[in-house]
Formats: sequence, C-alpha cells, structure tokens
Amino acid sequence: MRMMTLLSALVLALITNAYAQGEQPAVAHAHYGRDGFWHCDQGYFTGESGACEPIVNAQRASAYGRLREFELSERMSDTAK
Repeated sequence: MRMMTLLSALVLALITNAYAQGEQPAVAHAHYGRDGFWHCDQGYFTGESGACEPIVNAQRASAYGRLREFELSERMSDTAK
C-alpha cells in the first residue's frame, strides 16, 4: 500500500512538472526558474515596462544604482527650490 502511494505521488509529480514545462509562453530573454518565478537571462534585467531589457548601464540595473540615482535627483530638486 505504501509503495502504491509513493508511486502515485511520483507519477503525479512527473505529470505536474511536464505540464508546467509545456505551459511556458515564448517571452524574449526570460525563463521560468525552478523556484516558480520568472527570471531574465544573463545580461538582461526587468525594466520599468516589466519586460527583460538588455543591461546598458550596469549601475542602473542594480537596485542600489537606481536608489542612488533617485536620491541624487531628490537632492538636486531640493537645492533647486
């Protein structure tokens, strides 16, 4: 009985995995990771549009770079007042 339950669970897992692999739509420069989330390919990042965009300026691609750029723009607007 236990062997039958394990075998059924294995078959169900294989069917679920095959279904998930076939479900991926063709998205440019993106792939579906094993963790269940979409990831951009190497050299691309999720841009403001939500699509995977090529990394042109590496500093802008990082969260730190974007936050730093935002802080600098805030500082510039405060000094302009």
